[in-house]
Amino acid sequence: LALGRGDSGRDVSLLAEAALLHDIGVLHMDPVWNDPENKVTGPDRKHLVAHPITAMLLLRAPGAYPASVETAVLEHHERMDGTGYPRGLRGPDISPMGQILMLSEVAAAFFEKYSALAAQRLSLSLRLN
Repeated sequence: LALGRGDSGRDVSLLAEAALLHDIGVLHMDPVWNDPENKVTGPDRKHLVAHPITAMLLLRAPGAYPASVETAVLEHHERMDGTGYPRGLRGPDISPMGQILMLSEVAAAFFEKYSALAAQRLSLSLRLN
């Protein structure tokens, strides 16, 4: 990833903004999506897939955020192998900030799902990938 020790404080600040705002599109989804018993079906999946697009558009509307933040928010559910959404981008086509948000989503999911074993499972997954 391009963000590293040599990057400016501004880059890190933009990444923090994107991280804080990445799921703002969820606020525009039906509350049933917050129910853990809700099972995602084929036709209903379009609502889930739309939330990164909604988030990006919400950030774009006031013109308060640079394109790099909008792009990272849009890409936070993409996957390196191209199986993510909303655009099905592959690794090098995902922005560096989008890749960091994507990795953060994976890490958060591990901790949410596995709690006690999360650190071990996350460590193994990161080493394998």
